[in-house]
Amino acid sequence: MEIMNYSKVSNTLKPRLGMKRKHIYVLLRNKIIGVDSVITMCMQIHKDCDCEFTFMLFEHEAFKVIKKDNIVLSDAINKIGSLVLLSSKRHRCKVFSKIHAVFFIIKMIVKINYKNSLIMHSGGLHVKPLNFITKFIPLKRIIFHERSSYGRCSYDAPETFFNCRQSQDEFESDALPYQLPILNAGILIGYDKLWNYFKHTKAINAKHIIFDDSRNGSAWIDFIKNRSSEYIDSELDKYLLNQKSKHILIIFIGRIQIDKSGSYIKSFIQMIDEISKTVGDKVPVFIKPHIFADLEFIMNCISKGVGGGKINYIFTKLHPSVLASRAAISFFIGNSTVINEISNLNVPIIQCLYDFDDDDKRILAQTSKKSDYVITKKTDNLGVIINDLLSVDNPPAVYRKKQGKFNCGNLFN
Repeated sequence: MEIMNYSKVSNTLKPRLGMKRKHIYVLLRNKIIGVDSVITMCMQIHKDCDCEFTFMLFEHEAFKVIKKDNIVLSDAINKIGSLVLLSSKRHRCKVFSKIHAVFFIIKMIVKINYKNSLIMHSGGLHVKPLNFITKFIPLKRIIFHERSSYGRCSYDAPETFFNCRQSQDEFESDALPYQLPILNAGILIGYDKLWNYFKHTKAINAKHIIFDDSRNGSAWIDFIKNRSSEYIDSELDKYLLNQKSKHILIIFIGRIQIDKSGSYIKSFIQMIDEISKTVGDKVPVFIKPHIFADLEFIMNCISKGVGGGKINYIFTKLHPSVLASRAAISFFIGNSTVINEISNLNVPIIQCLYDFDDDDKRILAQTSKKSDYVITKKTDNLGVIINDLLSVDNPPAVYRKKQGKFNCGNLFN
C-alpha cells in the first residue's frame, strides 16, 4: 500500500516536448453531481500531468443536461477533453448506436492496455453491464475514486457504508454486519484520508492518493475566476436585468412541489415576500432550482410572495461557484449539499425556516451547521440582515487555492 497526498508531491511526469499526452477515460454516473464531484480533480490532473480526458455517459438525458443546460461543466469538460455518449439513442438507428458503443469500448480497452491510458470510475465497473471490462484491463490501469467531494455516507448497503469516512476504530466497530463490496481498481483516490475504501482488504496492494480540499484545486479555481463575470453578465444581458448592481442574490430551491407538509412552500413564499419588500427590483435575484423542479409551480409561489411588490429574478443553471463570485447573500429553505460549496467560498448563508417553528426537532433537522443565519417566525429579522449584508462594497466570495501539484507518477508509473 502506498499513500500519497497530492499537495506534497512534486510533478514528476510532465511530458517533454514531442511526447504523447497521457489519456484517462472517466466513467460518469448518470447524474450532474457525479460530474461536479470529479471535474475539479480531473482539471488538476490535466494541469499538472498534461493529461487529456474522455468522459463517458450512457444515458441520453444526462448527456443533454450537461451539453445544453450546464454551460460551466460543459466548458470545463471541453477545456480538458471531451464528453461522449454511449447510448442507444446516440443515433436514430439503435443498431448503429450499439455498434458505435461496442467499437468505442474495444478501442478504449486497446488504448488502456497498450498506450499507457487509464480508466476512472466511482462504482460503474463494479456492476453490470460494464463490470466485464475489468476482465480485459489490468487493475493497475483502473482508478476508483470517492463519489462526493464532501463525503456521502449511508448504512443501507456495503457499497454505501464503504463510502463513509471513519476512523479505524469506528470502522472496525461498524463494519461487522457488512460483506466486503467489490473493488476493481489498482489506484484509489479519496477526498479524505478517512474514506472507508482505503481500509478495504483488497486496497492493501493498491496505490492510495488523497486529493483533499478538492474544491480548491488551483486549476478549478482559475477556471471559475477567469470566467464567472462572463457567465453572469451574459445572463443579465439575456434577461435585461440591472447590470449596474454590484451584487446579486442567489436562491437555491429544491423540488418544493412534492412538499406534502407545506412547510417548505410557505417558507419559500414568506422569504420571497421579505426579499421583495427589502430590495425590490434593485438587486438581481438568481434562482437556481433543482434539475427536476416544477418551474411553473415555483413561479406561482413567487407571485404569491411578491404580491403587489417588485423583484427582478431569473431562473439560472449556472454553477454555484460561478454565482458565488458576485453574490452578497445566498438563501436556502431546507438543508442542501450545495451549502458546503457556498460556505467554502465564504458567501453568507441564510436558511429561511418560517413554517418550521412548531417543532424544534424539525428546525434542528433542517438546519445546516454551516448556515450563518437561520430565520424563523420567532427571529423574523430577515430585512435587517439583508440590508446589513448588502452594505458591503465588494462581494464576499473568497477563492482559496490549494497549494501543491497532483502526484502524476503515482498514476502512470
